[in-house]
Amino acid sequence: MNKQSPASQQTIAWRTKQEIKELKPTPGQCPR
Repeated sequence: MNKQSPASQQTIAWRTKQEIKELKPTPGQCPR
């Protein structure tokens, strides 16, 4: 697990950010 490059870690952080964004309902946008 420690063999992943820093770029991979950045992608994971970005993905987590996107997931948090999706969890929060945005005005004018339906979650599903």
